[in-house]
Amino acid sequence: MAGETAFVARQEPLDELVRACATAQARGRAFAVVVRGEGGVGKTTLLAHLLAAAEERGFFLAVGRADEMDRGRPFAVVRDLVARVPREKVPPSALTALAALVSTLGAGPGRSHVPDPDTDAVLGDIATVLTEVSRHGPVLVALEDLHHADVATLAAVAAAVRLCESLPVVLVVTIRTGYSERTAVLEDFVRRREREGWGLTTDLGALGHDDVAQLIGRHHPALCVDGSPPGDLVVQVLERTGGNPLFVTELLRHLADPSHLQGPIDPRDALSVRMLNHDPEAIEVARALSVYSRLHVEDLRFAETVTGLPGPAVTAAFDRLLRTGLLTARSNAYVFAHPLFREALYDNLGAATRTRLHGIAAAVIAQSRDQGHAVDVFEWATHVLRSTPRGGEEGVAAALAAAEAAAPLSPLVAATWLQQAADHLADGDGRGADLLARAASSLSLGGDGAAAIAVAVSAVERYGVIGGGRELARTAGLVLAAAGRFDEALALIDRSRAAGAADPALVGLQALAHGQLGHREEAAASWGSSTALLDAAAEPDLAHLLTAALGAHVLGRPELQTYADRLEEIAGAVGPALRLELLASLLPGALHGPGGAPEARRLVDACLSVRRGSPLTSAGPRVLAEVELAFFDRGWERAIDDATLALRAALHPDSSTAFDGVRALGAILLDDAGRPGEAARFVDGLRSRATAVSVYVDVALARVLAGRGDVDGAAERLAARVRTLLALGQPTAIGLALDELVQLGSPRAAAAAVTLVGPVRDLVAPLGRPLEDLYTLRCQARVHGDVHAARACLRIAQEQDVTAEIGRSSLVLGTLGDSPAENLRRAHTIFRDLGAVRLVRLTSAAMRVRRVPVPRTRGRAGVALGIEVEVARLAVEGLTNQQIASRLSYSVKTVEVYLSRAYQRFGVAGRVALASAVSRGEIVLDGGAG
Repeated sequence: MAGETAFVARQEPLDELVRACATAQARGRAFAVVVRGEGGVGKTTLLAHLLAAAEERGFFLAVGRADEMDRGRPFAVVRDLVARVPREKVPPSALTALAALVSTLGAGPGRSHVPDPDTDAVLGDIATVLTEVSRHGPVLVALEDLHHADVATLAAVAAAVRLCESLPVVLVVTIRTGYSERTAVLEDFVRRREREGWGLTTDLGALGHDDVAQLIGRHHPALCVDGSPPGDLVVQVLERTGGNPLFVTELLRHLADPSHLQGPIDPRDALSVRMLNHDPEAIEVARALSVYSRLHVEDLRFAETVTGLPGPAVTAAFDRLLRTGLLTARSNAYVFAHPLFREALYDNLGAATRTRLHGIAAAVIAQSRDQGHAVDVFEWATHVLRSTPRGGEEGVAAALAAAEAAAPLSPLVAATWLQQAADHLADGDGRGADLLARAASSLSLGGDGAAAIAVAVSAVERYGVIGGGRELARTAGLVLAAAGRFDEALALIDRSRAAGAADPALVGLQALAHGQLGHREEAAASWGSSTALLDAAAEPDLAHLLTAALGAHVLGRPELQTYADRLEEIAGAVGPALRLELLASLLPGALHGPGGAPEARRLVDACLSVRRGSPLTSAGPRVLAEVELAFFDRGWERAIDDATLALRAALHPDSSTAFDGVRALGAILLDDAGRPGEAARFVDGLRSRATAVSVYVDVALARVLAGRGDVDGAAERLAARVRTLLALGQPTAIGLALDELVQLGSPRAAAAAVTLVGPVRDLVAPLGRPLEDLYTLRCQARVHGDVHAARACLRIAQEQDVTAEIGRSSLVLGTLGDSPAENLRRAHTIFRDLGAVRLVRLTSAAMRVRRVPVPRTRGRAGVALGIEVEVARLAVEGLTNQQIASRLSYSVKTVEVYLSRAYQRFGVAGRVALASAVSRGEIVLDGGAG
């Protein structure tokens, strides 16, 4: 195969990859693999052997490759993969899903056109295709040279794997070393999966002495004595190629007598030797075409213009390049057989020649566009930027056109083009501030808050905060606040005010930041200034309105609903990405405001309609609100999965305080589900950075402390949080913190609760917030044995139709002796259906105290429970873990994990207790893994 390195010293990594495929196939779960190494080290060859082995095992294969010029083209490698999928091998049920993905990407025949969906739509369609294909067998997706991929693809890969978590899908990506700045997030994701047993990182190194000797013997057996080449020849080849398999192979293939090697040889000379075997006309055509990443027949017109050769001569030279293997056909285009072939030709052009060729390419594409043909705006913009000097308006305009085209599909890719436009400006051009502000906003919208902060803060230092820097200062303040860096946001605001910049959004942001930091008086003063500016504005500034709404939520202001209504009105008139961000910003206030759970559900449905059902790439605030709603209501398993997926799919979870709340709520749900070990890992390193989510963080950390036996430490943390919120006058979730404090049951916790329940109720009662009323009334019922408060609590839960809260309220009411049989049975049923093992145990204990028969716990074999039930049944039958592993084709470690989960789910201490409960009829193990 042209461009393929010899398969030497690669059997061991191939065996590892084949085992990964076998694991995914046997267990029905996604596996992620990264293959790393320098260019020419054999990644493509290893992948080719893996694809052959996987196909023999019945895998459906899908392969795509990125190119260095793909970085500005959203989802370019996905487009390549889709174009190369053999339609005749696609199961009929998946063809419709594949057609939808093609339509979403705009990746039909010929060159791509500018798409109009958002990133979530792409991910949703990818997940649908993989789901449909995997119904018929395992799938292997291979993405080559992902270090060259656009940022949208790099950000989406981990999310796509998580979407396909329960499918027999293997994702293999190859990346070249030296690009860690671009691939670090992806590599970290695979390393995390590796620790869980569902990932693999394979590093390919240079060939050793014996490997090179084997290759020499293969290419030139006449040089060998007793099967081995001369040792000095092996050393010379090693020294001149660095042991790079491609360089070694090419060198040996084209040097007639390697024993006559003399003088230093640059590694790329091996490639030059191969190319120089072609005739001069073919080399001239190849050199010209090296400025393209993918070649189409119409690009031969460009080669005619550049080389001066007549059309028939160019066509004949192109055919010879194909026959000799320097070029190869791929889907509806042609590519160089190995990336290093193109790179060697391109680098040898010289800077001036490269600039000239890119200019001609840009002109040819523009001419085609002017003639009404569909062209790739990203390819055109790349050629323009590489052919125009810094300060040239044509380059800036091209980058802005590409940014506009990329924005609907990927804000992250749009940001890269905006940054290129800013970099292309002449020194002193004030437009750079606005361009970088837009880039930072796009990065934030795309989920990369860390990059947004880096761009915005560095740009503020460069351009200042007045004039053209006003929008930049606003953007920097917003992304800093989103990351919980409120002190820095306030410092920026002070700097803007000192410079005389009057920006209403910064006034609203100032109130929000002071409120989050607990500066009550300063927050009140800033709030007054902010609302005065809003009232005076005929058409309120969107950013000001947004910060005011967030501030109203944090500060517990009655104006929240007014601002929320206005924002929702605006959301209906903007594009999908901004609409989703605005709707997400309204969710926390809706859930904890007068509308409560029904209003939050309405907004969640609105978000779902915007993002077409994909749960992956949307902003942290929306994920937080959805997980928060599930905590009060139902769908705990889905909420845990969404929290886990959102955190692992996020580029930088630490860049959003909303993700602090997601982690904390995920841990609380896991603890209630009887999985304290997983909960503890979920909150590892968690800290409270914003009062808006501080209650959830403190509750999660208090659970961990109590689980370790430090109940007094947990009580101190929770009591301190309640006192802080009281001092600030901030009611959101204060009742949850107090309720957790009451449930600790220690003397210190009880004493603190008695003194706090009255003031908390006084703070919340006048506000008319259903969920806050519910929690504070329940605390009152627990502390004072107030049955009337408990009944009121249950009534609110039923009116709000929040399932989990109906269960919690029924438990309290039954514990107090009010219709204990009815209330405790209701609570038991709800908690069992939620999978809330901890709460099932508490309810069962209360039922025994009240002499209410405890219902049998029935293990039903659904998606989540099937394997746990099967393992539990075999354990009860007396099989050892080793025997269970053999029967189910699992490792002993995997059996131990599932058995541990079964113990937690059924509320038993171990194998003996499980068997006893089954024998007594308290646990019924129905169904199984099948």
